[in-house]
Formats: sequence, structure tokens, C-alpha cells
Amino acid sequence: MSRLKPGAFSDKQIELLKTFADQAVIAIENVRLFKELEAKNRDLTEALDRQTATSEILRAISRAQTDVQPVFDVIAASALRLCDGVASFVFRHDGTLIHLAAFDSAEGVDLQPLRHIFPAPPERGTFAGRVVATARLLYIADIEHDRDAPPTLVEFARANGFRSIFATPMLRDGHTIGVIAVTHGTWTFHTQARRVTRDLRRPGRHCDRERPAIQGTRSPHPGTGHAR
Repeated sequence: MSRLKPGAFSDKQIELLKTFADQAVIAIENVRLFKELEAKNRDLTEALDRQTATSEILRAISRAQTDVQPVFDVIAASALRLCDGVASFVFRHDGTLIHLAAFDSAEGVDLQPLRHIFPAPPERGTFAGRVVATARLLYIADIEHDRDAPPTLVEFARANGFRSIFATPMLRDGHTIGVIAVTHGTWTFHTQARRVTRDLRRPGRHCDRERPAIQGTRSPHPGTGHAR
């Protein structure tokens, strides 16, 4: 604080400024603590959502005796919801071809072009084929301007208004037996999608008893799904 006329500040004025300073510190600290609490609550909510999704998948796996389709459907729905995506996909690789096993999407997304592409061999001409061929994560932040993006993906993204895609392989004994993918309207969801899809792959790892059910069955309705 400053003043126009020369002279010392009174003790009351000095104490008043000290009080204001103390109150400012309290206010700053309150805001910091509140933001920390918000962040912790948000992280807890996300963790609970992922745990709930994992539980739903486990329940579906436990029932997958002759039909694995419900498992794929739950995975697609969970990935779309938890990643706040535009569309989500589950692909199955039978060793020769990649099949669109399930999908979920926001209203208005036209997934029919994918039905014309798949089944398809595991080649780099499609994003699913690229993941199967490399057995590695795929993240394209800006599909429209990425020179390495598959042309079919660019057209599909342009037609349906999404910008980025994250895809992760489903691995068994080092071999890719499927792919989970989520598309998004922005490029900022990479970390969230990676965490969510990692969690969605875990049920299969922890349920060895159920693996024969998933691996030994074939969906009678390949590529089922719905738009929200």
C-alpha cells in the first residue's frame, strides 16, 4: 500500500494490512485445497467407472459359454462411454482375417462403410490391420492431416466428424487376436483412452478359466452394435 502524503503508517493500518495478507493466504490455500479435492474426486469417479465397466465385462465373460458376442458388446459400450468417444470398435482376428465384432457410437455416425471393408486381411491399409500387423498401440491425433493415416480411415473420419483415434491390440501369447479402438472429436483424449482401453483388456488376463469360452466361440452375429 502507498500514500500521497509523507509520514509513517499507523499501527492500526499496518495490522490491517497484515490481516488482509493473512486472509489472502487463507483464500489462496482454500482454492488450492478445493482444486486438489476436486481432482481427487474426479480421479476416484473415473476409477469407479472403470472398475464398474471391468465388472460388467467379467460378468459377460462368465456367461460366454457358447456366444462371445455379449462380451464384445459390453467392451464397445464401455470404451465409448468412458472415453467420451464418437465411436468405438472391437475387432476379432481369427488368424487370417480381421472381423468387425462389435461397435457402439453416438447418434448419426454411419458405420456402414466398415461393413464393406471387413472382414479384411491384417494389412496396413486399415487402422485395425495396422494394429494387428504390428501388435502395437496406434494413436493418430489428427487423422485429416496425418500423412500416414490409412486413406479409408481419413474418409471415414471426415464423413463422421471425428478427428483422432486410439487403438490397442488384444494380445495372447504375443499374438494379436483382436483390437479395441475409440474415435474422438478432439486429439486431447489420448491419455484417458489409453488408461481405459488398458483396463478393458484386463478381464481376459485375469480370467484364464473363461478364455476358452472367448477363444473357442464364434459370434453368430458378427459386427453387431448400435448408435446412441
